Amino acid sequence: MTDPRFFVDRSLGGKVIARLLRADGWDIVTMREFYGRPGDRMNDVPWITEQARLGHAILSCDGMILSNPLERAAITDHAARAFVLPTSRMTGPEQAARFIRHRAAIFDRATAAAPAGFVVYESRLSRVLP
Repeated sequence: MTDPRFFVDRSLGGKVIARLLRADGWDIVTMREFYGRPGDRMNDVPWITEQARLGHAILSCDGMILSNPLERAAITDHAARAFVLPTSRMTGPEQAARFIRHRAAIFDRATAAAPAGFVVYESRLSRVLP
């Protein structure tokens, strides 16, 4: 089985987390790498839809993608897989460390049946979608 590809949304910044996750062997693309500067202002629904269509799992710290009805619908309707940190009050290295700590579980769920939405807590993943 091939390792999953992850899309890092703008809520995580990009440069620091991209460098740290890549150093840990993650296959990722950031919002800025994929969409350029226009991605900074892009509505979430179109990129969720496109990234799901491409088979990329989503990494984020924007809890709205799991709670906003339109964004939840984009995840469920397009079979996305999203892994979201419960807070944006973490440094880039802390964010990367949290994802890396749960690497095996995230990789397993990122290649499993979709749609799926998980909150990535310090000690566990919690499925919130569907």
